[in-house]
This record gives sequence, C-alpha cells and structure tokens, in this order.
Amino acid sequence: MTKCEICEKEFPSCDTHHIVSKSQGGKNNIFNTTILCPNCHRRVHISEIILEGKFLTTNEGYKLIWRKGSDESITQVKDPEVFTYKEK
Repeated sequence: MTKCEICEKEFPSCDTHHIVSKSQGGKNNIFNTTILCPNCHRRVHISEIILEGKFLTTNEGYKLIWRKGSDESITQVKDPEVFTYKEK
C-alpha cells in the first residue's frame, strides 16, 4: 500500500507526479516528484488542487504544501519553515 501525499489515504498503487513539470524545466528526481492517488492526481491536473512545490519538516518527515484552487495554503501552519531543494 502507498500513501497519497494529499489525502493521506493508502492505495494499492499511486501515481508519481512532477511538482514542476518537465515541460517547464522540472527535473526527473525525487526532489521534484510526489506520490498521489489517482483521484488527487486528476484533481491536480484540472487545477482543483495546486501544489506549491515546497516541503515543510514535521515530526513525520517532509510534508508537501498544497492548497485547493485559489484558496490560501491549507497546511494549518502559519509561517511554516519550508525547505526547497537546490541542485548543484
């Protein structure tokens, strides 16, 4: 079982999604990909869910920051300390 980074439900199989698409210059590596269930993946592609492309550290590891459509971030963390990966 694999856990979706957005809905956090477990599924027998999930999709790998590029946070910054390859056509926009995104890299094909673990720092630019996330695991999404088929439903959340579809919702990202029709802009119901917006990936902000940042991760914040929690007790459970890194968490993807995302929001619904044009809403504000729904991570429930005010002023999160976020980390972005920079390639050398």
